[in-house]
Amino acid sequence: TPQRGAMAEANAAGAEPAEGNLNLSGEEYVRFMRRELCLPEMIEEDGSLREEYFQPKTDLSDGVLWSDAAVDKLLEGLAKLGVGQWSEIRQAYLVHWDELAIKLKACSLLGVQDLSPYLGRCMTKEEVTEERTKNEDLGKEAGDWHFGVRVDTRFGNPAAPAKASSDENPAQ
Repeated sequence: TPQRGAMAEANAAGAEPAEGNLNLSGEEYVRFMRRELCLPEMIEEDGSLREEYFQPKTDLSDGVLWSDAAVDKLLEGLAKLGVGQWSEIRQAYLVHWDELAIKLKACSLLGVQDLSPYLGRCMTKEEVTEERTKNEDLGKEAGDWHFGVRVDTRFGNPAAPAKASSDENPAQ
């Protein structure tokens, strides 16, 4: 296999193999390994991380919000391609949005955290609105409407404080 990065340069210069780098401090070793293994766009020359690489591609600080036109395009994608077809919706309607952002906006539009009951279903704007209203009413009634969506509470209620039961805490 071809050698990469600093290790290849060090070996070409007659330096010790990678095992010789075990004498580096923890941070120096981490930076060395990043230079060996990471994509160039992920790190600076010294091996430190480029924070912007790891930031969401849709940066709200730059004013990138869901415009009415973008929401309409998402609704068109849901109507023609169906819930769960995030890649296809992105390619056909929302090329500047990533698939996760599209999925999260669909959750918001439908008022649910769990989209599995809707997967594959093509839904008009009116159907999306009806479902959101239904989910909001059910969520408020059940106490699982939080942050504008009906939260999946199968694994506990995220809004409720954690309680230790007497079974879990033998000191009681």
